[in-house]
Amino acid sequence: MSSELIVQIMPAVRIDRQVAGLLVLLSGELEVDTAHDLAERLELVRHHREVAVDLSGLTFMSAYGAATLAVAAAEVRARGGRLLVVNANSIVQRVLGLTHPDLLAPPEVTRAWRRLRAV
Repeated sequence: MSSELIVQIMPAVRIDRQVAGLLVLLSGELEVDTAHDLAERLELVRHHREVAVDLSGLTFMSAYGAATLAVAAAEVRARGGRLLVVNANSIVQRVLGLTHPDLLAPPEVTRAWRRLRAV
């Protein structure tokens, strides 16, 4: 079974006072076969202070994929920034809620990123 993960990195933006930084859009499946590609791409964003990872396009995420996001978040945090997950569907939220609940953005941050994507 071959899975695919598409990673798009959007330029730095600022909306409201709640969100500033990069938006990373994921679509496809985030699991053991695709997590390495995500880790490589996230190397490009680790120097930013604010990173939002939009998971609205994911159809599947394994615990391994969640761990990949957690490692990237820890590296961003070590540099004084934060990486948060926004727009996760209920299945992905459940995986993150069980494995790395600190990655889930507060509702007001998720709403701010949704407004940005609607523009």
